[in-house]
Amino acid sequence: MLAHPEFSSNATVKVAHFGPPPNDIQWVKDVHVNPRTRRQLIEGFWSGHRGITGHVAYVASESDREKLRRSDRVMIQLRDLSAQKVVIIVPAALLMLG
Repeated sequence: MLAHPEFSSNATVKVAHFGPPPNDIQWVKDVHVNPRTRRQLIEGFWSGHRGITGHVAYVASESDREKLRRSDRVMIQLRDLSAQKVVIIVPAALLMLG
């Protein structure tokens, strides 16, 4: 099962409405990224920067998928052209397939 019925694993997503990033973004801490780079990736994704792509991340744990589904959130991986990446969890209502 998927975290959200609309989004399948590895599907490309984009922001539904550009603007500042929401305050309730969570990032996965096992990805070692410089805080400055993480902020640039998140802000760039929300401003619509073409060099930053978002893909729905695969969630291996069934219990984690269920938690995301119940809270209507999606785990996405942001990646820039230099292969820097960060995994974040955002509300599904803020994203659309792209």
